[in-house]
Amino acid sequence: MKNAYVELCRFLGAIIILCHHTYIFGDRVYFVTGWLFVEFYFMLTGYFTAMHFFKKSYLGKSLCKDAFKYMLDKIYRILPYAWTGIGLLFIYYNVNGNEKHIRETLISLPTNLILLIGSPLNKGLMDFNPPLWFIGQIIVFLPIIICVMVKYSNVYKYLLSWLLPFGLYLFNIETIGFAIHWNTNINLYARGLAAIVLGTTIYFVVSYIESNYNQLIKRLQTAINIGFYLLFTSYIIMFCRSKTDNLEVAIPLIIGTFVLLCITLLTTFDNYKHPRLYKIFSYTGKLSLPIYCLHMPILYWIQFFIPNAIYSVKLLLAIVITSLGSALLLSLVNQIKFIKKN
Repeated sequence: MKNAYVELCRFLGAIIILCHHTYIFGDRVYFVTGWLFVEFYFMLTGYFTAMHFFKKSYLGKSLCKDAFKYMLDKIYRILPYAWTGIGLLFIYYNVNGNEKHIRETLISLPTNLILLIGSPLNKGLMDFNPPLWFIGQIIVFLPIIICVMVKYSNVYKYLLSWLLPFGLYLFNIETIGFAIHWNTNINLYARGLAAIVLGTTIYFVVSYIESNYNQLIKRLQTAINIGFYLLFTSYIIMFCRSKTDNLEVAIPLIIGTFVLLCITLLTTFDNYKHPRLYKIFSYTGKLSLPIYCLHMPILYWIQFFIPNAIYSVKLLLAIVITSLGSALLLSLVNQIKFIKKN
């Protein structure tokens, strides 16, 4: 059964990232530190990957094949939403561009459709939906992480899962001055790999706590839940009020996100006592992926149609349209999957 609080975090994280990208409107003042929720998603991906391969002993015959299949299953789930977002921006660029711009858009379409956004193979071409660089990182790193994590489990668990993120963030600091950035390919890859590996570390930490201190967790469950409420509320306030990107304190912010996710995964939600609220949290969690994939083109289209509207109106429209559009797309995708199964 899904953790309701994790699903809530996923949804609100997608909304915060949407708000972060409202620089498209030209007069964004807040949400500048919203990039941190991208690290949250990377960590969550790493956590669920480790859980998939370690919750039960791995008994497969071909690790590399299973690792690749796991990655493909994730990409297959993402594709309908990613291609919809790419399609919307493809139309936008063709409507809004000159003849040279249209030619460049057409040339860039194939690499975008195979999700090479932000990769060296897309260098010199257009990225239709820049936030989708997250998916490119999964394609590149997830199978490698799985193979190393499972084959050399003890070395990975006690050494690599801790040292590798530290080394990668240090590499970024030495080369570009910040642990987190999004301007150069190699540093972007270092950022993504570090956060995914940190997510697997979270799995090992949470699993250790649950297996060795289960009774203590039960006695402190109310305190853990309250700690989550306070920490998560503080995070949301910080994101909403942030006027700078805070890249100079990226490492403390990443550590804070690591702690927040650990606490969130240790929370419990009484879904029998609050079944409707559980359904709401679970449903909004499902909306997080389509929101993440669709919000960028919707922001561009809003700016295209009402460029002179005040920021707050455009922001509200962006949240409403993206959420409704994501709900419709999610329903459509689920109906297609149901038809295929039957």
